[in-house]
Amino acid sequence: MTNITKTEVDDLTHKLSDDGLMARPALGMGWYAIKAKPTREASFLAGLKRLKLDTYRPVSTHFVRKRSGKVTIKRPIFPGYVFVCCSIADHYEPIRDLDGFGRFVHRAGTVNPFRFPDMKIGDLMMRQRFGEFDDPTPKEGKYRPQKGDRVLVVAGKWYGYFAEVLGLVTKKNRAKLQFDLGGAPQEVEFTQMTPEAV
Repeated sequence: MTNITKTEVDDLTHKLSDDGLMARPALGMGWYAIKAKPTREASFLAGLKRLKLDTYRPVSTHFVRKRSGKVTIKRPIFPGYVFVCCSIADHYEPIRDLDGFGRFVHRAGTVNPFRFPDMKIGDLMMRQRFGEFDDPTPKEGKYRPQKGDRVLVVAGKWYGYFAEVLGLVTKKNRAKLQFDLGGAPQEVEFTQMTPEAV
């Protein structure tokens, strides 16, 4: 984020308020991060909405190639986590009782939920609004990996992982990958990978 003027920041603050996102919570309220249970995020977010609490999930925009062409998708920057503006004294138990609740984020060695500074949440909101997390450039050309290539998975279940190509399953347009993190080899579509940057 470079060369942002005060007018742009004021305009952004106004836009964030219009969108229902508030970096500055009401008196007694604060921003807390909550880890939802896997596969239960939608249910948990619906519960927070019923409690009429402000939530924020930072996302990034990416272009992916599908059979129908290039499409834009949004991915959470912190998968499985949601920021909630709440009062721990008033909302701790109702939030804990929601379907899909996992745990509040806390500092190591403590049991109390960690209150994130309002400025940090506001900064995340501003950086997202200005597209700092986005990948706006669609990848041109089709990549066809070769045995022994090093690749980065850019879509799907293994998004963000580096791997080595062990072999190709050409009829399915897939490659068998051995991920750097170990485990059994997995098949991934050619369109979901890119050569590892040198």
